[in-house]
Amino acid sequence: MGAAVWNHRGKVPICMFRNHKAVMFPCGSILPDSPTI
Repeated sequence: MGAAVWNHRGKVPICMFRNHKAVMFPCGSILPDSPTI
């Protein structure tokens, strides 16, 4: 599972998945009202 969080710029939400390492990649479809972790 992953959590959608807003980046520092607040332009594009990113999905953070917990694998061996924290990987962040742009998530276009996910647009949460408030930042969720």
